[in-house]
Amino acid sequence: MDSLIKAKIFDAVAVASTGSATSNSVDIRRASRVEAVVLKASSVAGTTDVKIEYSTSHDDVSYDSFDDTTDITASSATAFANNVEGFNTYPVPAPLNNYIKIKVTGVGANNADTLVTGYLLLREET
Repeated sequence: MDSLIKAKIFDAVAVASTGSATSNSVDIRRASRVEAVVLKASSVAGTTDVKIEYSTSHDDVSYDSFDDTTDITASSATAFANNVEGFNTYPVPAPLNNYIKIKVTGVGANNADTLVTGYLLLREET
């Protein structure tokens, strides 16, 4: 039997304009699968738009480049046009490593007051 584990990766973190935020590393050695990133980007000023990327590491020291992996999404505004500022679920490609970090970057004219809250969903065998 497996359990779905929710690891908080962002807690109302500011991602102003085209700025970015990177999560702490998440140990995925016990995970049988990394399911998804659940993310909410919100702004009082208007509609938000962020890119979500990931990077992995074998030893939690040397990480590959975010640019060398396929984006989880290039645009949250395009991926969920009808629920841009709600919690949305983005599938994660199967990482073949021991640790993962998630990076969120503002896209285009993303609002300066954008706040990001998110979780990484992991499937673990119990």
